[in-house]
Amino acid sequence: MRKDSKTESKSDSKLEGISKRFLFYTVIAGFAITTIFTMAVGIVGIIYLRNIDNANTRLYRDGVVNAHYSAEITEAFAELRASVRDMVVETNPDRLRRFKRNFDRWRGQMIENQKKLLESVQHLPYRKKIAENMSEAMEIFFKNVDIAVENAIAGRKAEAWQNMNDGRLYEARRNLGNAADEMKDVMLAQIIDDAQSSASTVNRFQLLIIVLMSVALLVAVACSIFIKMTIFAEDKES
Repeated sequence: MRKDSKTESKSDSKLEGISKRFLFYTVIAGFAITTIFTMAVGIVGIIYLRNIDNANTRLYRDGVVNAHYSAEITEAFAELRASVRDMVVETNPDRLRRFKRNFDRWRGQMIENQKKLLESVQHLPYRKKIAENMSEAMEIFFKNVDIAVENAIAGRKAEAWQNMNDGRLYEARRNLGNAADEMKDVMLAQIIDDAQSSASTVNRFQLLIIVLMSVALLVAVACSIFIKMTIFAEDKES
């Protein structure tokens, strides 16, 4: 009888030890799973934030910077044409020289920003083609407008006015304006696409975070319930 009691006691102790070890491993597994999901949230967050940062960098480099150069060219082009018109109608020598300085300044600004634009779109074939078309139209425009400026400075107003309405100058001016407008439309469309892509990335990131955190919460709740039920069952048996 005593032997049976000892055997039974040893069996109970063994079962109790197994139960405690199982409970211990369950707690560890629960914490491990929760930790894994938390780490996953962090890793996914870093990846998505890096993607967003890359998109913002691309938006600035290919959108904002290029748009700035294009806007500077368009503004300088308008001011340069105004300076040419002023020189054609002006007869005062001092004012003529001032208009010529303005012409040279706006011309230099157009050339400088055109070079910067060409450099910034080398990795974008379509924009590069548009920028090359702008450079070609600009070269033809300057070649023909210089004749009008020279006649205006020399007092040959009728010839200067005729040069301003010359077919080649008009075509170059139109081609340059069309290329600038096309570049602006392409950049605007790209900016909109990049903005929508960034917004979509943020939305996907938020959804993934919610899913991962929900799973981690469910795992933690399930482990808590299991531990509570195990402890309650042991108390009941004792």
